[in-house]
Amino acid sequence: MINNVSDEIKYEITIDPRPLEFKPDDDYIKTITSNLTRLTGVTISEFSKLVSPPNSLTWSGAIYDGTRSNHKWVRQSAFALDFDKGLISVDEVYSRLKEFDILPQVWYTSFNNSPGLRKFRVVMFLDNPVTDIRLHVMIYSSLFHLFPEADTGCKDQS
Repeated sequence: MINNVSDEIKYEITIDPRPLEFKPDDDYIKTITSNLTRLTGVTISEFSKLVSPPNSLTWSGAIYDGTRSNHKWVRQSAFALDFDKGLISVDEVYSRLKEFDILPQVWYTSFNNSPGLRKFRVVMFLDNPVTDIRLHVMIYSSLFHLFPEADTGCKDQS
């Protein structure tokens, strides 16, 4: 779902251009880093189409100097939270963020989502990319403090 935002703003993200139909297995996951490539000029609507079925592309909100790794992180314009345990609803996430005047632009369900176990991601795009790794750490530390229900495996630079 996309919130009302300008669709003229372009953001840089890194994606693996191979579409997925189901959650990747361990062998496939090992190939993602080598297949992530920079994609520039992505609007929020375009992003939403890239990460939703039938595409379901793997992505990172960061831009790297070369292949994806923490020490090659350069900047980041999109931050995401991953909720896979069914401990919180999308509405609860939005309500909690609203208390801080934060409005995510996109949310989408992830693989194996079901009515009994909601699995989704919430994505926030920034007006200006973060280029200081200390600010990156502060943003994610704050988000995970606010959302202990989120998957903390998705908080490093890569």
